[in-house]
Amino acid sequence: MQAKAPETKPFGNEAFAPSDRTVVRWLGNAGALINSRGTTIMIDPVLSGFDMPLLIKVPIVVKGLLINPERVVVLASGEEYCLNNR
Repeated sequence: MQAKAPETKPFGNEAFAPSDRTVVRWLGNAGALINSRGTTIMIDPVLSGFDMPLLIKVPIVVKGLLINPERVVVLASGEEYCLNNR
């Protein structure tokens, strides 16, 4: 039997909004989204275009996101799977 993560909790633009606190969200696999007082860091996100089946539903849909590129930093090993694919 394959071990599986709990059911995905989807989120959208609210994850990138200014905030007075720090929030960490799991993006699946090794990915994380950290919003610290309105500055967002995405670590190793696989958001679309991955060529293998994933064991989870990706929690964020890139299409339709309203992201201020001056407030978002993306650290990724495979940028072809990130924000430029929307």
